[in-house]
Amino acid sequence: VDNQSRTSNYTHWQLKDVKLWKPFEAKPPAGAKLLSPSLPLVEAGLGNPFPAPFNAEVTVPFTTTAPGQVRMAVYNLAGQRVRLLHDAWVEAGSHEAHWDGRTDSGRDAGSGVYCVLLQVPTFTQSARLVLIR
Repeated sequence: VDNQSRTSNYTHWQLKDVKLWKPFEAKPPAGAKLLSPSLPLVEAGLGNPFPAPFNAEVTVPFTTTAPGQVRMAVYNLAGQRVRLLHDAWVEAGSHEAHWDGRTDSGRDAGSGVYCVLLQVPTFTQSARLVLIR
């Protein structure tokens, strides 16, 4: 439908009776699993670390959709591992890891930006952490 009046000029489109000849398929994002057509999509992966930025301790929430081995570590921007937070088998569901701002050797990590890396059998995901001393 075209409308060309003195005050405005626009085109309006309207779709009617749209049919798809092939079934629509969508791929869920990495780390997500569709349980069944009637159940909602359950997402797995890292939540938002809090508080952000942090001073004394940061909590890193994560969710898994199936039981399995989970490894979570903190790395500096040079790619060096600073601290191993979690390396164990977990059940499906919501979990939390905590980092007190110390290295594997027990020393205080310096102020700066760090990366927390979550590794599960089906995907790997990272999040940014900012430590302020």
